[in-house]
Amino acid sequence: MAGTLPPPDVRPDVPGAVRRARCHDWQHYWSVDEALREERQPGVLLADFYARGRDRERAVRWLGWVAYHWGTEPVAWWESPERVPGQWLARTRFAVAVVIVAAALGAAIGFSFWVAAMLVIVVVVSAGKGVFPLAIGWARALRPRPPRRVTPRWPGEPGAITALAICLIPVVTFLPVLVSRWTGPAHGDPVLTYRADRRATAARLAAWLGSAGLVAAIVLGAGVPVGTWLGVDLSLAAGAGLIAALTGGPYPVVKLTELILLAQWRQPVRLHRVLAGAVAGQVLVRAGEHWKFRDETVRVSLADAHAAELRERDRAREARAARTTGARVRLVAAMDARGMARARADLAAGVAIFFLLLGLTLAHGRWPLISVFTAIAAIAGLICYAYAPRLLRAAVDSVQWTVVNVAPFSRRTRAVAAGVAVAVGAPLVATAGPPLAAFAAWSSPRCWWPYAAAGCW
Repeated sequence: MAGTLPPPDVRPDVPGAVRRARCHDWQHYWSVDEALREERQPGVLLADFYARGRDRERAVRWLGWVAYHWGTEPVAWWESPERVPGQWLARTRFAVAVVIVAAALGAAIGFSFWVAAMLVIVVVVSAGKGVFPLAIGWARALRPRPPRRVTPRWPGEPGAITALAICLIPVVTFLPVLVSRWTGPAHGDPVLTYRADRRATAARLAAWLGSAGLVAAIVLGAGVPVGTWLGVDLSLAAGAGLIAALTGGPYPVVKLTELILLAQWRQPVRLHRVLAGAVAGQVLVRAGEHWKFRDETVRVSLADAHAAELRERDRAREARAARTTGARVRLVAAMDARGMARARADLAAGVAIFFLLLGLTLAHGRWPLISVFTAIAAIAGLICYAYAPRLLRAAVDSVQWTVVNVAPFSRRTRAVAAGVAVAVGAPLVATAGPPLAAFAAWSSPRCWWPYAAAGCW
């Protein structure tokens, strides 16, 4: 095009030095851009706040998680359960509650077998009315609660005095109700509210243990000698206290959130320690009862780094979903429509054979009793045949979900989990072992061949 000048680096009227300098401008600008990009990396930005490389890597991961999920909103430690999937949190809480109840009842049954009889009666009556106490509300998504504080005070209102007087009648509920009356919302510094809510959780547990001690003191004061009832009292009180602490406020739910993050990222985390360390390093600053990032550049860089980690995790999930090796994958592949039908028939037949052989063992030739057990075997087999697919499908779906979302644990993690299971199971076996052994000694000579036949089937 006429009148258009060529670029300066090829024009003859421009001096050679200028032409050579401008030839290197693009390389210079590229180097500056690369240096700026390196300076914006989260590890470089946090180098002044975390001297140790390991601390800096952990801060990049978890502060990146915080920056990604909160964005420009103020950060509150009690809102962290909202940043994980609600169903994961509800199922984790339900699983922890089941473990607590099983441990408490197992310890109580170890001290007295009458607890098992009472438990069977309660379960049968509740199931007949369609009520399952442990399942009510435990599988629902949780809403974040503000932190709490326990402040002892005299009950000034007539309603509070009446409620406490009524709770004195069963004795065991007096201290828990008193602690709940003393519990109120906590405001102020987030570090102080975290400690206050932790003390409130411990107070709820201590209230139930104190109730067990109060009951024991009354019984012993009445002249009743020490026996197995004391172990039952302490076991049930400890279970009730742990359940009350689990449902009390945000502190235990934050701990459950940390368990979920451990399963997701394979790295243990204490969210409050991460946030408090960021406050001490001036990465976060206080904003009323919340925190916020002091530098927007740091927040954006951390959020981008976490987004990159999420993309990498999604690619790993896709690779696990396409995997064809492993015990869990083979189990899911085996439980197709044909495998489900076969397992359904095998379970129904095994249950029916067990009850039939049990009747033949206990009847001793009395045909009316044999006919009763035959009817029971037929009904139990039909019930199992009708409802087994639901349980099998739920189990297969759960295994499929773990294949995609839960990566295989390392040998060290599995060894630690096995050690914890042994440490927890050993006291339960020690307490519940004698009554279970007595029951096995009574039932094995009489019913060994029905058990063996059903097991071989």
